Amino acid sequence: MRLDSVETGASGLTKIVSGEIAIFVRNEFWARLGRLTSRLLSGVELDEDESIDLVVAAKATEAEARGASLLGRAEQPRFLLRAKLVDRGYPAMAVDLALDRLEAEGFLSDRRYAEAWVRSRVERAVRAGNSSRSGTARAEGPSSLFLSLRARSVSETEAKAAIASVLDDETRRTLLAAAIARISAQTIGGHGGRGEGDSLFGALRELGWKGEDIREALAD
Repeated sequence: MRLDSVETGASGLTKIVSGEIAIFVRNEFWARLGRLTSRLLSGVELDEDESIDLVVAAKATEAEARGASLLGRAEQPRFLLRAKLVDRGYPAMAVDLALDRLEAEGFLSDRRYAEAWVRSRVERAVRAGNSSRSGTARAEGPSSLFLSLRARSVSETEAKAAIASVLDDETRRTLLAAAIARISAQTIGGHGGRGEGDSLFGALRELGWKGEDIREALAD
């Protein structure tokens, strides 16, 4: 590939024209592929391997812009954003380069996504617990939230940190009360018999609530 025209802007993007083709490449991606920016000069003839890497760098530049656009609409975990970009035809190597930069720049954050997701899930569970309608929202607890985050490929460390950040003492009490109300309404009927009480306690334990917290909440 012959580089007929090369123009580098202050943003770190380089416009390259080769024949009738014009592409934009972020210099950082070209360098991450082990290439020298000094090779991106007008009149330079790239060899086959360099040409392939230039295409990858260009695709990474496109993927970064597309990824930033998707993140502007809603927080999402890296694994989901990666899947979306690959489904759109971007090479996996280019996507990984793009996502690494989006993370480094703070646009992409599994921790931030996890915290936003937990807040949303808690708010939904609390509304359901306070409603007389059956609905589809389920009771929640630390374990159910953790397992759901892990199912979304959020790391164990990030999942635990997000849950700890969102579930302060007041939020934990509110969520537990909502779980008790939800489970009672859906599976126990709220009659409070001995067997039903045992079932309620067991269901709450499965959600990750501690025994002492459950007993305190039920006593209240």
